[in-house]
Amino acid sequence: MSSIHVLAGNGSNLYTAVIHIATPAGNNAVGVSWATALVNSGMAKTTMTAGTGPGQISTSEKAQIEAGTVIEAVTQWQDDPTFTTQQRLDDFTLRTSQASTDRLNRLAAQLTYFGYTQ
Repeated sequence: MSSIHVLAGNGSNLYTAVIHIATPAGNNAVGVSWATALVNSGMAKTTMTAGTGPGQISTSEKAQIEAGTVIEAVTQWQDDPTFTTQQRLDDFTLRTSQASTDRLNRLAAQLTYFGYTQ
């Protein structure tokens, strides 16, 4: 599984990146597994098309997302043409890492009590 897919830019050094993150093990505050919470909440989705070409994900990657075992985050990355290649890669790595953390934190907040019944 690829963890980062860079998609089209806008022609002005702004690129879309799709990041795939393993779903954390464990349960939310009411004992529902994170994978189950993702699936049953309708959040286990991908914005990418399954296929074998550039900009596509494999059918197995898509199945992992739909099963809730992989989480997808989408972010924008602004390339700085004054950077060296290494600086670009370092900045891209930093930004995608931040986007992954942000996505996990947002989902944890949204799904903390998902599935509670009384």
